[in-house]
Parts: sequence; structure tokens; C-alpha cells
Amino acid sequence: MSVMYNLAEHPLSMRAVASVLLQQALVEAASGPSGCGECAGNSHKAVLYRVAPTVFLPAKEQPAVCLRLEKTTRAQPWIYPVRSFKSAAALNDWIMALARGQGPDGKDLYARCVDTCSPQYQFLVTPEGESLAVQTQVQCGLARDVKSDEYRVSTTLRRQCDVPPEAALAAPH
Repeated sequence: MSVMYNLAEHPLSMRAVASVLLQQALVEAASGPSGCGECAGNSHKAVLYRVAPTVFLPAKEQPAVCLRLEKTTRAQPWIYPVRSFKSAAALNDWIMALARGQGPDGKDLYARCVDTCSPQYQFLVTPEGESLAVQTQVQCGLARDVKSDEYRVSTTLRRQCDVPPEAALAAPH
């Protein structure tokens, strides 16, 4: 997907495709029971949403800082404070601003993920009443090959229990 598609917000742009995937996952998360039959407490669904480039520069062309940051943030990703959004569109706007280095979080990210290093994102999106809470982790990785605009965008539905079965069994009765 080209930069021009993204700027024009074309239906095939990264933003549009990612938005559709996220919206579909949120609809699925909101529908039906969580299927967490073994939960001792309340259960809910969340969407694990990941975005990462797929084509990188060859190893010999990687800046040393990107190699170092990739190793350290793979072991310990950067975690941003939980944010709350009124809609999937507002969440997507924040994600795009983060990815472009805009806003306080985006500026922080670009100050930390320097040179030509490429961020890889993981968002855990949890519906909470009328809003969406998002926990964000970022791995600052290898420099991507800018001749390619290929990204892996995925969503996974995650079922979560407030009280895991093993914790309920260990609790005094």
C-alpha cells in the first residue's frame, strides 16, 4: 500500500484496511458470551490487534542502533499508559497519530525509536461500556525496506477471566 493511498485515505490504504479489521474484531468481541466456561469470576473479550512491517533491510545494512533496540525491546517492549476512546474511529485516529509521530505518545515514540528503526505495535483493545480501553506495547525493531509498503496486520479475539480458574481453586472457601 503506497504512501499516496494513505495520504488520500484510499479504501486500500493501510489505515482503511486496518480500520476495517479492527472494526470487525470489535463487533465480534461485543457479540455473544465470552465462552469462558471455566472462569470463576466475570469474563470478557478483548481484541489483540498487531501491526508490523514485513520487509526489512538486509542484516549488513541495518543501523547498529536498530539492532540494539530490536534486541532490547523484543525482550521488554515499551508500554504506554492505558488510553480510553469513545469509538473505534477515535482509537484508529490515535493509532495513526502514534504511527506518524504525532501527539504526545507519537512524539515520545519517535524520540525513542530513532534513526530508520521501525516500530511494531501490539494493542489490546477492551470494550468497557460505551468506550474502548487500549493497552499499547511497542517493539522498536529493524529498519524496514522503504521500497516496500507491506505490513502484517492481524486481529485475534482474546477471552479473559477476571478470576482465573486456578486462582478460584486456591481461594479459601
